[in-house]
Amino acid sequence: MKELIRQALARGYCTKRNGHKILDPDLIEDMAKEIEKIEALKALEEAKAELPEESKFSITRLSLAWARGYNAFRSQAVQVVAKLKLRIKELEDEKKV
Repeated sequence: MKELIRQALARGYCTKRNGHKILDPDLIEDMAKEIEKIEALKALEEAKAELPEESKFSITRLSLAWARGYNAFRSQAVQVVAKLKLRIKELEDEKKV
């Protein structure tokens, strides 16, 4: 998905309206990162509705991490998602018993 976002942003320079502009790879990279943050936050919010109540706090923590910056968000997201998967598995196992 990352590459698709960057390709789409670069294609914006090929339109009639923007064809005269000089391609700026740094700007494309920064815009792509912002789009990735929005996509990740959107996915978290959608997932939040389907999670047990105690897991929703973790999603809120991720949202706050996102507000502080993408790198912090990404590392915290990996940790929290792993914890959420473990918790969901525990809940599923409890239902089986």
